[in-house]
Amino acid sequence: MKLMVGTLTRIGGAGIGYVSVKNDKLNLIWSDGSLKDPNWLAKTNSGRWFAVSSNGTDPKKPGCINELRITSDRMQIVSSQPTEGAGPCHIAFSEDECFLVCAQYATGSLAVFPLFNGNLGQCIQLVTHTGNGPHPSRQTMPHMHQVTRIPTLPHCFCAVDLGIDALVVYEQAVNGMLSEKYRIAVPAGQGPRHIAYTGNGRAYLVTEIGNCVYPVMFGKNAGKVVGEGVSTLEDVASVNLAAALWITPDDQGLLVSNRGEGTIVRYTIPSLEKTAVEGANGIQKFFKITVPMLIPAFSANVSLLLAWGLKVFEVVRATTNGGPTRNATTTMSMYIYNMIFANSKAGYGQAAAIVMTVILLIVSFLVSKFFSTKEVV
Repeated sequence: MKLMVGTLTRIGGAGIGYVSVKNDKLNLIWSDGSLKDPNWLAKTNSGRWFAVSSNGTDPKKPGCINELRITSDRMQIVSSQPTEGAGPCHIAFSEDECFLVCAQYATGSLAVFPLFNGNLGQCIQLVTHTGNGPHPSRQTMPHMHQVTRIPTLPHCFCAVDLGIDALVVYEQAVNGMLSEKYRIAVPAGQGPRHIAYTGNGRAYLVTEIGNCVYPVMFGKNAGKVVGEGVSTLEDVASVNLAAALWITPDDQGLLVSNRGEGTIVRYTIPSLEKTAVEGANGIQKFFKITVPMLIPAFSANVSLLLAWGLKVFEVVRATTNGGPTRNATTTMSMYIYNMIFANSKAGYGQAAAIVMTVILLIVSFLVSKFFSTKEVV
């Protein structure tokens, strides 16, 4: 097995290394230091390699995206484009691999690039976050740490922002432009770092400042961080910054690395999800877990009850016939019946039926819209 490894040259890293794994040992085949701080590399399904770097000519915006050609004996830079920001640290691709999205830590921004055949286009959009968090030194401004494509939401990306304690969901248009869809608040001061997904789309978040792992739920119009979090630390008093987060190949486990303790923690996903919510009290579990899970049932039942209330006929016809005083219990269905059959005014009755149908459609749409903003599964 062979690996590509990116390092920080500013603290002594060799740049990009091509490494083989044999007999449980890493063997360096070659290294290339021509890029400054190429700490994240990514490969498209079609085999194109890209790396971030800080090689830009503008000292205030030195970020770059570089397309690489990798062979068994060397690396070649095919093309480079400035990111219009600083501290590029993560890359994601659109589903059709026509666009590249880059997260930038130092400026808290996302840069979007078109991918042409054999060529990396110039940045077509720069999205910059605003705000801060409660940590006095780590959260004075936005710090975008990762961007990933959300497997359960077509054409959507999740930007993980450590500085503002938020997961920001963006939807990408066919021309590549991003628009914010919604935000998921992360518990204050946790400093979210990385998110990872299982094969069936379940999401998990690790926080760098708080050293915790949380399940995350992405819905169509809203999302939620679930529970009180599970610590990544063996000793909760230790000085540590949680780092990478990976799902095991069988989708049953989750690995987290700790910088400080120097450890790798493994969780089984079922026990992680159970533990993540055990710290919550009954009221928190009810409103943050039970109620969101029941939203689809609430929506359907409310729509059906409102529709039944407008259409009720048999009960009124059999008991009061619209009385006891004039039209005291007349429903729309009863009114339509009387117009057509009692008063022989079929035109009025048909017009009333159309009005009732329109009202039912409007009510059903409003109910669906109201509950869709709260549904997270």
